[in-house]
Amino acid sequence: MRALASAATWERYDSRSQDWVRTDPPSRHAAVLFDSTSYPHLPVLNGLTRQPYLRGDGSLMTSSGYDPETGMFGVFDARAFSVPNNRSRRDAEDALVVLGDLLTE
Repeated sequence: MRALASAATWERYDSRSQDWVRTDPPSRHAAVLFDSTSYPHLPVLNGLTRQPYLRGDGSLMTSSGYDPETGMFGVFDARAFSVPNNRSRRDAEDALVVLGDLLTE
C-alpha cells in the first residue's frame, strides 16, 4: 500500500466540498497487485546505481533515471559528476591515475 501511495497522487471526489481531495490508494488496487504473479506492463529493473556507469557495450550512462538498455535505474544527481562529452585519451589516462590511487589505498 505504501508503494502505491508514493507512486502516484490518489484523489477522490468529495461531494460535500464539491472538490477533489487526496486519499489513500483503494485497497482493491493493492489487492490486485499483491495477488498478481507477473507484471508485464512494468519494465524490468535489474538494479540501482548511485553514479554513472559503463554499459555492457562500452557506452557510458551518465543520466539519472531508468535506462531501458540495461534495466538499471540511476539514483544520482548527474550534475555532481564531471564527465566531459568529448572524452580524449588524456582524459582516460588522468582518470586511470585517480583510479589507481584509490585502489592502492
